[in-house]
Amino acid sequence: MADPRLILLGLDGATFTVIDFLVARGRLPQLAGLMREGVRAPLASTVPPHSAAAWPSLVTGRNPGHHGLYEFYRRRAGSYRLEPINGGCVPGPKLWQLAGAAGKRVCVFNVPISYPPEDVKGVMVSGLDTPGRESEFTHPAGLKRELLARFPGYAIEIDEVVRALEHRERSAADPRAARRAMLLQQLEQELAVADFLLEREPWDLAFLVVTAPDRAQHLFWDDFERLQRGETVAADSPLLAAYERADAALGRWRARYPDRAWLVVSDHGFGPLTKEFYLEQFLAEQGWLRLRTRAERAGRLVGAALRRPWRALGPLGALLRQSAGRLTRGEAALPAWVLEDPERAVDWSRTRAYAVGDTGAIFLNVAGREPQGIIPPGREYERVREELAAALMALRDPGDGRTVVERVYRREELYSGAQLQALPDLHVCLREYAYRVVLRHHGEKGCYFGRPEARKALYDTGSHRREGIFLAAGPGFARGRQLPAANLLDVLPTVLHALGLPLEASLEGRVLAEAFAPEFMAAHPVSPGGRAPATAPAARGYSEEEERKLAERLKQLGYLD
Repeated sequence: MADPRLILLGLDGATFTVIDFLVARGRLPQLAGLMREGVRAPLASTVPPHSAAAWPSLVTGRNPGHHGLYEFYRRRAGSYRLEPINGGCVPGPKLWQLAGAAGKRVCVFNVPISYPPEDVKGVMVSGLDTPGRESEFTHPAGLKRELLARFPGYAIEIDEVVRALEHRERSAADPRAARRAMLLQQLEQELAVADFLLEREPWDLAFLVVTAPDRAQHLFWDDFERLQRGETVAADSPLLAAYERADAALGRWRARYPDRAWLVVSDHGFGPLTKEFYLEQFLAEQGWLRLRTRAERAGRLVGAALRRPWRALGPLGALLRQSAGRLTRGEAALPAWVLEDPERAVDWSRTRAYAVGDTGAIFLNVAGREPQGIIPPGREYERVREELAAALMALRDPGDGRTVVERVYRREELYSGAQLQALPDLHVCLREYAYRVVLRHHGEKGCYFGRPEARKALYDTGSHRREGIFLAAGPGFARGRQLPAANLLDVLPTVLHALGLPLEASLEGRVLAEAFAPEFMAAHPVSPGGRAPATAPAARGYSEEEERKLAERLKQLGYLD
């Protein structure tokens, strides 16, 4: 195999549910051709099927126990506070490192959890964990100036475009109208920048991610439901555009690079969001979590300032600046971090369990591990885990009388690796992933479920599913073949094999040999390699201002309330 080259295209959140529907109606000719000429398979994502867990697992070929990531935040060492994650949290070797070490030039664009950019053999533009345009988000560094000159309106994520519109969106008759235009703008930008990078210089492996399908399906999954019912949708539907314009770009690139192999994958799938589960309220009312009243929280804030006035000056200045900005936007004067800070919001001396994020992650308050832990490790820890899991499994939605929790996993049932201890003690899988966890919202006493539209004007109608997509075509791959299943961890070893590279010994996935043509596999058997030198994470924390920007981004994307 002479100089094999490959394009790995990530369509964040893409699902065969939508693809097959649109292909059957002739609206995705390029993806239809790829399936006829190549291989398709459902691609099992991580548990949870969350981008912060899935993309690092794809680029390392290892489960979350290796990198310890499950959400866009992780617990800060020695504290109950959370800190945002980035690519510097992910230990290698990574796909672009393995390819570069073998002499392959890479072109990496917009992969989530890839900031700061690495010193790759080729070019790299970081993804959504980049704080903003002012950050150094490219390699080489000079590429940033070139990119911004070519695309002066370049935005890392839609939050940079819509932040100024948020108040107007909330008060508009159709709060999602402005978001439609912004999603379409972001989609066109992603495709144009990807096109620019592909043409800029030679490469052997291009790894490009288009995030628009995920963003569009979160807010506009109801557009797809209307299509399924035979109804019409807006001509500017971001959901349709995300698939159809990505399909058109795929056609242009396949025509331009006819000798390249192709893999098209998604980090997870999508489906309808039925209801929200107020997990924090459940834990508080059932005696697992002791929340302080707002008066108690304010009192602790004032008390801390009086005890150490010199340490309060910096936070007080930040509070005044944020409060002034919030008032001009028509928001409550106090930002959430003032009273929602877990150090103030929770009475840890009376708390046994607490939740993090929107994926069903639960930690126990373990003595010797948490700063104010109360549960002894060992037998009592296991007893408490079983008790809480049983309480969750017994939950029923009064709307239909059915159970809501399909399964409660202990972390060791899902993960293994050096970072196992950083992962949640329990993970709650809600019914068909059609329920989503919401923290910091409490309904009526004993009412743990609600519809998103009842809580806020700009609400999601879609949520993640575990089944993503895998498509492969081009030199070396079989034609017209459908595989019963593949796993996200199989993507990296399959890419390495298609490039003619040996496998790194620590990879947990496998080469999808059945995706290749028999004659190709006969001529190119899988070549096990040695263990590549482990690369330490490129530690890069965030400033307070960068953390604020990232929190705002996650709020805009629907991951924070």
